[in-house]
Amino acid sequence: MAWIGRSWTGTGPWPGPGHDRVKCLIFNNDPIKENIMTEQEKLDRAVDVFAGIMKARLEVKRLKGCEGWDKEYPVEHLRRELDDDVTWITSSDADNHNLIESMKTLVDISCRAMFLHYRLLQTLPEPT
Repeated sequence: MAWIGRSWTGTGPWPGPGHDRVKCLIFNNDPIKENIMTEQEKLDRAVDVFAGIMKARLEVKRLKGCEGWDKEYPVEHLRRELDDDVTWITSSDADNHNLIESMKTLVDISCRAMFLHYRLLQTLPEPT
C-alpha cells in the first residue's frame, strides 16, 4: 500500500492511523518543509491531501454501485445520512470509535456536504 500522487493504492483509500503518516503526506515526506512552509502553503497542501482522500473514497463507493449523487439520489436522504454521520462522530463514546471508521465517517461527511453544496448550486438562478 502506498500513496501514488494523490491516490491511495492497497486495500482501501485510507493511509491508516498515525499523525506522522499524515504529516508525510502533507509535507511530501520532508519534515523540514513543515518548518519553512507558510501557513497558507500548509493549508493548501492539507486541503489537497484531503481532496485526494475524498476522491479515493468516492471511487470506492462508485465501484460498489453508489451513483446518482448529482441527480437521482434524494436530497432528504443525503441530509439524513449527513445528520446520522455527524451524530455518530460526535456521540458521547466518540473516544471509543475505531480510528479508521472515524476517518471514513469524517470523509463521508465531507463528501455529503459537497453533494449538497453541488445540488444547491444547481438551484441558483442564471446570471442576467
